[in-house]
Amino acid sequence: MPARSAAASLVLGLAVSGCDFSDEVEPSDAGIEIIANDAASTACSMSWDEVAAGTHDVVVITEGSGARVVLRDPDGDVVVRQGDGSSSEKAGKALVPDEVAMVEGTYVATCRYPDGSSGEARLMVTR
Repeated sequence: MPARSAAASLVLGLAVSGCDFSDEVEPSDAGIEIIANDAASTACSMSWDEVAAGTHDVVVITEGSGARVVLRDPDGDVVVRQGDGSSSEKAGKALVPDEVAMVEGTYVATCRYPDGSSGEARLMVTR
């Protein structure tokens, strides 16, 4: 059998068998990125709109914007605070996440930029 036919047969066989090559993430342990990299638009965003309750790795990405970021839980308590050269912001270094046990409710990230502007992003945590 020619190589092209063998490859096509393999792909067709996998497709028919229902193999899924996507990297599915469990909603209860999905990593969360808080992005604060554009003071001009007072941007503050998160990699997810909704996750399930559980322990999540949270990383702050500022890309040199100088933003200070605070993540508050549904009770208003600070669960992540970064902005003074924390390990997750240093250029050329591996991002080091904060491990946060998240409960059901709305989490709010506030991104404050050196010029005084700020933005917010919300994350819904479900059961």
